This record gives sequence, C-alpha cells and structure tokens, in this order.
Amino acid sequence: MGDPRIPIDPVVGQEVHRPLTPGGYCRYTDLRTIPVCSGEHAATRSRPCFNRLLHLSLLCPGPWVKEPADQPNSCPERTPDGGYGNCPEHDNPSEKGTGAMTTSMRIMTDNPLNAETPAARLRSWITPNAVFFDRNQGQIPDAPADLDTWRLTIDGDVNQSLKLDLDRIQSLPKAIVANTLECSGNSRSLLEKRAPGNPWTIGGVGNAVWGGIWLRDLLNKSGLADRAAHVAFEGMDTPLGKSRIKFVRSIPIEKAMSSTLLAYEMNGDPLPLKHGYPLRALALGWTGANCVKWLNRITVLERPFKGFFMDQVYRVFQKGQMPASGEVVTAIRLNSIITRPLAGERLKKGDVVVLGAAYAGEGRVAQVDVSTDHGASWQPAEFIGPDEPYAWRQWQYVWRPDRGGDHTLWSRAVDDQGGQQPMSATWNFLGYGNNGVDEHAVRVVVT
Repeated sequence: MGDPRIPIDPVVGQEVHRPLTPGGYCRYTDLRTIPVCSGEHAATRSRPCFNRLLHLSLLCPGPWVKEPADQPNSCPERTPDGGYGNCPEHDNPSEKGTGAMTTSMRIMTDNPLNAETPAARLRSWITPNAVFFDRNQGQIPDAPADLDTWRLTIDGDVNQSLKLDLDRIQSLPKAIVANTLECSGNSRSLLEKRAPGNPWTIGGVGNAVWGGIWLRDLLNKSGLADRAAHVAFEGMDTPLGKSRIKFVRSIPIEKAMSSTLLAYEMNGDPLPLKHGYPLRALALGWTGANCVKWLNRITVLERPFKGFFMDQVYRVFQKGQMPASGEVVTAIRLNSIITRPLAGERLKKGDVVVLGAAYAGEGRVAQVDVSTDHGASWQPAEFIGPDEPYAWRQWQYVWRPDRGGDHTLWSRAVDDQGGQQPMSATWNFLGYGNNGVDEHAVRVVVT
C-alpha cells in the first residue's frame, strides 16, 4: 500500500505526484522518499506539501527543504544560491520574480497525463496550446488518427445515422468562439478540508479560441427522434486502470443544441493531439469533464448515459452519500484568481500591479474587486483585454502597500446578474468547484 499521506486518484488508483527523478532532487518529489515539508498546515491541513508551489499556496508555516543532504543534485543549471537557473524540470517561478514566464508544467501524474499551467502563463487572455492544462482519464493516443479511416459516427435516437470524415466536417459552416475551459477539480488542493483526487492549485484552467462547427448542425442533419433528450460523447483514448472503463459523458439535448461546439482548431492551429485531435466536444461554459476529446461517436439518448464517469464521479456529494444521488458537475462556477504576485513572493515597496483573471462559465463577469485588508474594504479592479461570452476577463489592480511585512490579497468576482463569488467554498467529497475567495487568497511579504 502507498503512503496514506499521498492523495490517490479515486478513478485510476494512482498517486498524484511524480517520483524522484534520476539526476537529483526534483520538486515533484515522492513523499515516501523525501519529506519535502517538515511542518504541518494550519487547522485541518495536516498532510505534507509535495512541492514548493503548494507549500506556498497553502501558506504552510513549516520550512521548505530545498535539497536533502543525502541527495546531491547533478542538475547542470544548479545555481550557487540553491536555485535551478533555466532548467525546465526544476523551474520555479516563485523564485524568479514577477517577470518570469516559465513554460514548465506542474505534472501530477504521467499516465494518464495530468498537468497544470504555471500561474505566470495565466496572465494573458489566450493560454498558449503548449502550456494549456492537461486532464485525462485514459491514455492519450500514441499517434494522430489516420484521417483516411477516421469517421465521426452519429447514432442513437435519430432519424438517420451519419458517418462523416474530417473533410466533410470542415466543409460545413464554421464557428469561431472563445471559451474558458476549467477542470472540475481545479483548486482542489486549496480547500480547507482535504478531498481526494489530483491536487490542482489554480492552473487547471485556460482560455483558447476554438474553431469548429456547431453540434446542432449535425444533429439537425440526423433528425432528432421525439424522445431524444441527451447526447453522449465517446472518444478514442485507451482506458486505464483495472476496470478499463471508457470515458463517456452525456449532456442534455438543450445544451447540445444551444451552445456546444465540435472543435477541430485551437488558437488558430489544428487541434493538438493531446487536446483531442482530430475533434473534441466543447460544451461552452461547462467544465472539461463535459468536453470529450478524440471524439469518434455521438449517441443521442432518451435518458442520461449511465456509467462510471456519469454516476460515480463528476457529481457533487458529501461523505457517506451515494455518488449517483449528487448533482452532476456541469457549468463552471463564478471565480477569480490572482496570477501576480505569486504566493509567498517578496515585494519591494512602491506600486504593485496585481494581475488576475475572472470567469463565470455560461455567465458574464461584470466586476472584480480586490481587498488588501481581509475584506474590511474592497477596491474595483480594471478589466484589460477582450470581453467575449464564455471567456474569462483579465484584470489588474495597482496596489500601494502602506506598510512592510505580511499582506493577504483577496479578489472577488461579480457576474452580470448580481451573483457574487462566495467568501468560502462549499466542500464536497471529491473537491469539485472550489471558487472561494478565501481559498484563493495570496499572501506576500513587502520589504
């Protein structure tokens, strides 16, 4: 059995960190080999930190052990001050200041690949394909689909089944939309109470411009039966784990017909292999679990698809409650994140430009406020960059600290219906939908 301190992915049963790598100490460290954090978190945060980013984001009072004495480091980029220079494997933006634009992804599992975007790469309206977060339940195909044989099948409760190749799909009227995609478990590790699953901080989210066709155009061609009420998506990824369960998800027909894209482009390029080439579903404004990659079958159903990934996970339920009785995870919740400064960063006195992003799923973000005095007062942030449906808003706030020492930064989003981001997240057993203001607070030191 593994170390009980290490989070276990409830689906594939794999530990959610990387092991010690050959060649020296790595920030993705096996807790059974090296205790990287000698302290304990406040309140219920009793598990050790598994990397420096989480150590800082959880505000752990314990010291960070950069390198144990019995593990000499042979990294060629190792610097005298204990850093890692430009080494992509050991890149640590919190040690490089606000100007760093690291391309290093924080990998939680290798197979299936689950990795989050560095905070520094969330400061632009468009998230580059190369650092867009990776969330998978199965194995990414080893090679792109052979377009000579690949077909998209549409069947089920339709008047006429269809099989289309990519050329036929791309010959249909094109749609281009911006859409912010977020993992259902993003920010799970920031919850006050531990929840099982991949320990995302804030990097399980990104915004891209997607090109494709509307799903409704194909469903209209097939003709929907009177009983059609749900649409299921199935991809070509290889199932992992002992059960070998295919990742199949379904959405209501209303969502399928109103705002679901079949995407074959991402940020102007053909859909990258790891993000679903040649085709993926995008239920706009909904979490990534509803946006199946490597799509090759769409089945129209009378009722929601029944299966592990519909009934046992991606539902909001409490400990002791039957998972299938919980609410299905669908739309992204109203949230805001601070992307600069980074947690634990040491800042010089003077003006500090605070950067962040706010998103509301199917809604629109109307306002972001910032507090530097634990909520006693709030100041409006300024929006920067484009404003598009389903896409996040980038924002900034110029803060002039009135003293040195420790400070806590909060951001709070408000949508166009007056809905307000909650001060604290509502915990659930699998840690979905963490959008609490307090959980996303950033603590810094002004010198």
